[in-house]
Amino acid sequence: MLGGTHADVSTLSTEGVVITAQQARDMLPLAARRPSVGRWRVVIVEDADRLNDTPATRC
Repeated sequence: MLGGTHADVSTLSTEGVVITAQQARDMLPLAARRPSVGRWRVVIVEDADRLNDTPATRC
C-alpha cells in the first residue's frame, strides 16, 4: 500500500487550487466497486480542504 500499488487503494489529488465536484463524481464508480484483494476499498482525498462545495451547473 505504501508503494502505491495496492488494488483497493485509490488517491484523489489535484494540481489545481480546488478539487472540483466533477473530479469527485468521477471517483464514485471506483469507490462503489467491491474490493478485489482486501476487506475494504479505500479512497484517499489528498488536500481535502480544496474540495469545492459550489454546485456544478449542468449544460
